[in-house]
Amino acid sequence: MATAYAQLGDLEGAINAASQAVSIAQTTGSARILAELSRLQTHLEPFRKLVEIAEFNRVVGTMKGT
Repeated sequence: MATAYAQLGDLEGAINAASQAVSIAQTTGSARILAELSRLQTHLEPFRKLVEIAEFNRVVGTMKGT
């Protein structure tokens, strides 16, 4: 869902959906969700300097162990 929002240019929707996915991935340890979040990072790359995107990237990076 977050990737669809990102592709439509709806950054707020993308971050809201991604935040929910991060929470689920942290709770469940789902490798599949983490892989999807990593793909989402690619779509959000042009906006990496925005605070919300930078925080998302930090959290996902921590989850990936980088």
